Amino acid sequence: MTANNQIQIFQSADGTVQLEVSLQQDTAWLTQAQIAELFQVKPQNITMHLKKIFADGELIETATCKDFLQVQNEGGRQVRRNLKHYNLDAIISVGYRVNSGRATQFRIWATEILTQYLVEGYTLNQTRLQERGIEFEQALHLLSETLANQQLVNPVGQAVLAVINDYARSWSLLQGYGAMGLIDYVNSQFDRSVTWDDLAWLIEQWDGPFVIKGLQSPADAKRAVDVGASAIMVSNHGGRQLDTTPAPIDCIAPIRDAIGDQLELIMDGGIRRGTHIIKALAQGADACSIGRPYLYGLAAGGQKGVERALGLLKAEVERDMALLGVSSVSEIQGHHLIDRR
Repeated sequence: MTANNQIQIFQSADGTVQLEVSLQQDTAWLTQAQIAELFQVKPQNITMHLKKIFADGELIETATCKDFLQVQNEGGRQVRRNLKHYNLDAIISVGYRVNSGRATQFRIWATEILTQYLVEGYTLNQTRLQERGIEFEQALHLLSETLANQQLVNPVGQAVLAVINDYARSWSLLQGYGAMGLIDYVNSQFDRSVTWDDLAWLIEQWDGPFVIKGLQSPADAKRAVDVGASAIMVSNHGGRQLDTTPAPIDCIAPIRDAIGDQLELIMDGGIRRGTHIIKALAQGADACSIGRPYLYGLAAGGQKGVERALGLLKAEVERDMALLGVSSVSEIQGHHLIDRR
């Protein structure tokens, strides 16, 4: 079945539902009568659903509706009339609302295709979207809104909708922030003109706790004491900035020996299990910071995933302390370690 040869919905011989769209002026435009023909319902049915779509704010009428001048035969003569047409966004939204066999075919097809895009790792063609002036996040929002009518979406479709709602913004950021953009941003953060005097001035202006991140030598730690820092975050920034830098765990003891208790020491990097935290504390660290473990949890399960990752670390530390025979963090000392170097 065709409506002005722009949209076709049909079922192939093997039973797979298919949809073909021929775009004109970057979208398809159909009248209410043509949409009714497409989904095999009465035009009044289409009118009712379009009013509901616009009233609910799912789509903006002025952005999805346009008058086209057409010539048609009326009473044996040709008449030029402006007819209201609706674009592909409106056609899809209607397809998820109407109740007909043809509309059901459409919904089956749309859910299968959307699931395929998400599960198999396909992505919307960003270049095509940009050419149409549509941002990636807007496209995902449209898909989410289109699926929102739960009476017409099966459990698979609802699961797809949940994925879209949870991760649309993350995908948008990833699409809009390429690898070279990230490299350029990191490189822009290096300022060779910064001196210890600048840090002393910042500390004076701030008049609050001040942590310096990235120090690894006892000499720099002593300078941090001199300028009035509150704490040092011993870090090699994940080893991504300068190759062959020492691991933070190897820097804690020398720095603690050099500055005593004048500053708090935070070990940053390499924490994957409870024993790593125990080793850092035993060498003189006051605390540890983590990055990747909570990000792994976030990627796997959102907030609950982060809570699970932190809970595992906490449980491991408590278990390891019990096995060491200590009941408080302050009891963890260097004698709990054996230096095999």
